Formats: sequence, structure tokens, C-alpha cells
Amino acid sequence: MLSRYSDDSYFFLVRNYLGPVSTPFHKPALTDRLTTFFLNEQHQDRILSLIDDDDALILSAVWLMKAPQEKDLFDLFQNDFHYAELQRRIVNLEERLLLLPEEDCDGKAAVAINPLLQKRLSQETLSLTPLIGTASHGFVQRKPSPAILSNEILRGFLNLVVQEQIPESALMESRFFASPHLAAIFPTIKEDRIPALFSTVRALLASMEIIVRDSAGKLMLDRNRAENLLQQDDRTLVVLLLSTALYAEVTGHCPTMDEAALFLRCRTVLMEFISLTRCLSTLSMEHFLRLAKILAKRNRIPLVDGPLERIVELLLVMGVMDITTDENDEKREYYVTSLMKKLFTEIPETFQSSTLTIDSDCTVSYSGSRKNAPDVASDLLYLVGEVRQVDALCRYEITRQSFRHALDQGLVFDDIVGYLNQASGQKLQLHLVQLMGEWYAAYHSVRIYDGIIVCCDARMTRLVDQHPQLQQYIVQRIQEGIYLFSREDEMKWRLLLKNAGADMLPRTVHEENGEVRPFSTKQITPMQQETSGKGELAIRRIREELRDMSVCNPPRFDIPRQASRETPWKEPAFLADIAADIGRLRLTGADAEEMESRFRSKLLLVSPQIVRQRLYTGLLSASGFDFRGKINLCRSAVGNSDMVLEVHMYDNDEEKILLVRAKELLNPTSKDALLKVQVLPSLEERTIPVSRMFLVIRQRLSLLGGQV
Repeated sequence: MLSRYSDDSYFFLVRNYLGPVSTPFHKPALTDRLTTFFLNEQHQDRILSLIDDDDALILSAVWLMKAPQEKDLFDLFQNDFHYAELQRRIVNLEERLLLLPEEDCDGKAAVAINPLLQKRLSQETLSLTPLIGTASHGFVQRKPSPAILSNEILRGFLNLVVQEQIPESALMESRFFASPHLAAIFPTIKEDRIPALFSTVRALLASMEIIVRDSAGKLMLDRNRAENLLQQDDRTLVVLLLSTALYAEVTGHCPTMDEAALFLRCRTVLMEFISLTRCLSTLSMEHFLRLAKILAKRNRIPLVDGPLERIVELLLVMGVMDITTDENDEKREYYVTSLMKKLFTEIPETFQSSTLTIDSDCTVSYSGSRKNAPDVASDLLYLVGEVRQVDALCRYEITRQSFRHALDQGLVFDDIVGYLNQASGQKLQLHLVQLMGEWYAAYHSVRIYDGIIVCCDARMTRLVDQHPQLQQYIVQRIQEGIYLFSREDEMKWRLLLKNAGADMLPRTVHEENGEVRPFSTKQITPMQQETSGKGELAIRRIREELRDMSVCNPPRFDIPRQASRETPWKEPAFLADIAADIGRLRLTGADAEEMESRFRSKLLLVSPQIVRQRLYTGLLSASGFDFRGKINLCRSAVGNSDMVLEVHMYDNDEEKILLVRAKELLNPTSKDALLKVQVLPSLEERTIPVSRMFLVIRQRLSLLGGQV
């Protein structure tokens, strides 16, 4: 890692910790000596004792974020520190070799915890406490945890889709979700939470193309995708749906990232967040957002406050988190619900599906779960019956209309009867089989097709009948020379006919007035317009991976909830001895200023470091009436990419602190000297009169090559 430093930065560090370097020197030998210095247990004790609360905050964030770029730290702590102060603190941690240069996963310059100190830091300093504070007192959970979105609740919701109970218009849909009818079906969900939960679930399932609209605008279920989703346990199910929502929020900010990789990163962020917060009592919104940002940066996905707040709403709606208040109902904090903690603490049990109880009135009930096992036939009850209650005991009723909807989903009589026999462990009563047989016969007494009628002459009839690739697009042969072709695949079968020599195909004739209308590709329905996009490909590519339940096992973190040091930082006693050693040198002028700066910056650990040597070039600061000192500082920083100026000035009677790159010094010999600067981090170009600066401090921009 030390090889990544420039020569100036490298020798600054070597001379600070090892003293003057005589020539000739052997650089690997110097590196070995520096390594030995930091492996010394006494030195490590002193290094760790100098870590104050703000240092611990930044180091804990770096540890969690896994080699962040410096700009990531600026983004994270912009509300906690002034930019100049944060930049100075990060550089100081680099000078103290607590942070070392590293490359992130994209090959960009980043910072990481010094591996020589990593074990001690993780045991004594690094923790969640600096980032999210200590446990809140006075916050009580005065209500039971809300029900999470379980496999059985989702199964009941999909049944509403199959039974065509969800209205087509948004207004009627919202009224339906707020109806007492749904509250009676789902008693484990608080009535005021049902509209938000089901509206969210409907939108998420639409984005995954599990719910689509047919050409008439009605909601339909994609059975294959629905069954794949229902194979997941409750934990995987919640994480998958939340990952889909997070993916939708961030995908527009990552146009070049592989879609499946981005989806996996979103899932990882959510898993890590729940894994960390499940150990906490409560969490304020401020700390909630900070922790979410850290995990987003850790997984290299962009996440800003707007999408974050919407994710908070989703976590609340889906029962992952809930809100509690203090004793005076004034402050609100968040916590992971006990049910979700249980899901993420316990190992998923071996799958065992509950047995159905089928009564003579066609009521079907079971306790527990009917979750689809990956290695058994799909559970069909949510397709065959009509949901009556989803609780500890779930009840469905097989009605004439629910049976019709099951047939609409592509089921056949033998499949339904065979499933009910197998799931109940016994043969159906004869009168139930006969009743469903009557329904089946009534259903097939009429057939309704949707398609395009194609009328052919004798030559074209022979071509259509003998073309093997056309057969899959023929819905029905009506009579000799008259066919019903698929409407959705019109472009495909037209192209096949054209390639076969029928290059004079007319446009489709409109039924009512005989006019020719243009044909088009498959039209996107309103639901598809609402949900189509990058997410479709990502969900398809990841679906197979989700068959492995281990993908949603909670990750393990080495960072503890609370550090061993619980009291506020106090200045260690050995600093008094260091200060006495400095006093005995009787330094003056720039030498004294430099030594004082090293002392304040916590760069002095042992007495052998305190020798007469210059590590800096020129003055470090100038203030008040020292106009010439300010000019010299500005001149020394012009064109130096490794140095910046911290400028203190008054603007409209208000003190302002700017961190700037010095670009050009104008009229340096005049009282009207001007400094052209680039303000960080906005990169705004400004010209500042030197006479208005009451304090100028020159400092390093970074030990890592001048990055911001």
C-alpha cells in the first residue's frame, strides 16, 4: 500500500515517524522499519488512545463502506462537518497512517483501514455507536408488531387477481383495498395498513411482470412467474420484493451497469441493512438514512435522500420496520419488527406443506403454510378456490366462478381433482367430483377465441397447411381455407408467409365497415407501459438464482454494535511528556510552529520523533496584519495540486470558511493583491482580495495524490 504514495508523501511519513533519513537509503528497508514501528504494541496503544470521537466516526464509516473514495466520505458527512474540517480530518487520518491508499472495485483511488491496526481497531474502536449513537432511552413499543408480507398473504392477494376482484380503475382499486371486505379476509393486517400494502404489492408484482393486463385491460396472472415467487420462504419473499423496489429507484442512475448485477447489489444492501438493524432497539430517521447511505456506498449503488425515504415507507408498509414514540409522543424512531427479527435470526425450517381439509360444502382449510416446495408440484389452491380468510387458519371456497377462473388459467379437470386428492391425502367426495364435472362441461359448452381471421384461396391454403413454422400461430382452423391466427404474433406469421412467397399480403380488413386498417406490433397495455423497463430483464436473469434459499441468508459483520470504549474521548496522559520534550528543544519561529502543528495533529507518539527537522516547506498559517505571510502562503499554494488553502474571511458581516485551490496570484506586491481560486467541492471559480482574508491556513489536500 505504501508504494501508492508519491515520494513527497512517502518521505513525509518516514521522516515524521522514524526521524531524519540519511543518504544513501534503501526504500524497502525504510518501509520495513516503518512497518516495525506500527507493529510495536506500545506504539499501537498510543495510536489508538489518540483516536477521538470524530476519528472513530470516520473510521467506522470507512470500515463499513469497504474502501470508499474520499468523495464518498464527503457526501456522507456533509451535514456533520464543514467541508474544510472534514477534509482536514481525513488527511490527518492518512498522516497518522490509520487510513491507507487502496483501490476500490472499479480501480479508482480509495482509502482503507491500515491492516496493521485493523484487528486492534475492530476490537476497541470500530462500531456502529459513532454512526448511529447509543441506544435511545424512553422509547417503548406499546403495540404489537405488524404482520409482515408472508407467503400466505401474497397467495391470498394473488387469488384476488385470479378471481378478478381487483377493479381496473385506480380510483376503484383504492376503494376496494380500503373496504371492510379485505379487512375481514386478512385480519392479521391492521385495517388502515391494507390499502398501502396491497397497492405497493400490486405495483411491485406488475414491475416483475407477475401481474399483467390483457388486451381488454383486465388484470391477469403470469402463472409461471407467480409459482416461482411462491416457492420462496417469507424472508426471501420480502427481500426480493424490496430489492425490486430499490432497483426501480436506482436503475436510472446506473445506465451502464449490468442489470442483474445491480439487482443483486440492491438485494445485498437490504440484507445488510436488516442484518445490522435487527440488533438495535430503535433508530432515528437521521441515523436510518446514514446507515442506508453507508451500505449503498459499500455496494457501489447511488442512493440519495428521496429514494431512501420511499424505501423507508416500503419497509414500514411491508411490516419489516415499525414506528415507536417516546413517552410524550413527541419523537419518533424506527425499529425492526419482532417477526422480521425472528425470520432473520432463525434458520428456515425444512419445508413441510400443510394438509388440506375439504368439507362437503366445498370449503377448503389448512393451518400453517402451503408454500410451494421447489421439488414438488405447484400448489393450486389459490387458483382453484376463492379466498375467505388468511389467518392462523386459512380458508378458501371452491365456487362455480372460482372454478371457471381456474380453467381460464389453463388448468384442466384432471389436474384440479388430482391436486385436491393429493393435497388432502384422500379422495374427494363423489358429489364434489360430480359437481365440478358439471361445471367443467358447462365451461366447455362454448369456446371464445381472440385472433385474426385469415381467408385463403386453394393455393394459399396448401401453403399454410404445409408450412411447419406457421402451425404454432394458428389458434383454430375454422373450415377449409379459413384460419384464426394469433393477434399478438401478427408480425411474425406475416413475415413467415412473405418469406414463403406470399409477398402480396393485404392489410387487415376492419370488421364493421370493410375498411383496411394498418397492422401493428403487439401493443403495450397500460399496465405494461407502467412497469416495462430494465427491471424485466434483471428479474428474469436473477429468478433462477433465487431458487437457492441461501442467497437471502443474513450476512455476517465483524463490526460490533458498540465499541469497548463507551466514555467520551479524553486526552491521553503521555501527551504531557511529549509536550515537555518539545519544550526542552526551545524551538522558535517556523520550527516551533511546525512542531506545534505535528503535536496538535497527533503525529507525535514517542520522544525519538522530537528532533530538529523540517517536514513542511514555508509557513503553515498567517493571520491578522501579517499581510506578507498571507501573500507567501498564497504564492506557495499556486499551481500545487497537493496543497489547498483554508481561507477565513468575512462576507456581509458573516464569517465564512472556504477550502480553495490557488490558481493565480495577481498584483502580489500591492495592497490590492487578488487570489484567483477554485472553491472546493463545487469547483466554482472566484477572485478573493487577500486583504479580506483574516486567516489563511495551508494544508495538504490528500496524501493520495491530490484527489477530492
